[in-house]
Amino acid sequence: MRRWLAGQRRAWGQPAHDPATGWQMYRLWIRADEGQIVQVTGRIAPPDFYIVDVRPLTAAETAEFTQWEARND
Repeated sequence: MRRWLAGQRRAWGQPAHDPATGWQMYRLWIRADEGQIVQVTGRIAPPDFYIVDVRPLTAAETAEFTQWEARND
């Protein structure tokens, strides 16, 4: 996350919403330092971003992210 915030790492993000809590969320697909692609989900509470979940992408999501990287290189 630090590298993304510093502009050193690209991430594909999209807004999300948790209907159970009403929280405004944001999902990022990002490649970790080790090369694994993960989804980082965070709660937006300006000016803060609280990470609430990190998980590896599925095979289909990984393929989609890899295509996105190739298009946005």
